[in-house]
Amino acid sequence: DSGPKIPRRRFLQGTTATVAAAALGPIVFFAGDPARAEGPEFTRSYYDNRTGQWFYVDDGSWRSVELIEVVPHDVSPQLDQFTVTFRGPPDMPIDEGLYAVAPPDGPTFHLHLQPAGADPDGSYYEASFSSLKPLTPSCAGAA
Repeated sequence: DSGPKIPRRRFLQGTTATVAAAALGPIVFFAGDPARAEGPEFTRSYYDNRTGQWFYVDDGSWRSVELIEVVPHDVSPQLDQFTVTFRGPPDMPIDEGLYAVAPPDGPTFHLHLQPAGADPDGSYYEASFSSLKPLTPSCAGAA
């Protein structure tokens, strides 16, 4: 038993905080950075309904990118995980980073975009999401 020890009180406080945070609402991860999800732009259905539409990314000048794919990653019943892929012009790549994104409708929001390759049709960018699904009454009672 050579590992670090955590006092029981601190362990229980951390566990309680984690459970409370999970019950408060979805948390979205952009390439590992957590952010509070307050709007519909962090749900899979938001992007499913906008495939084929144009979004605008502010990387110092507004560039248009087309939402071309939404890929679900259903690895856990407690999480809604998916990746969206955008395609922009092949001659104007965007570096990895956090950008203001203007959707075809609604307010601007921020996404962490990662380059995902290029071909003659364009440069590709991905944003990955992992959010806690809301607790259902049957799940809440089990906690």
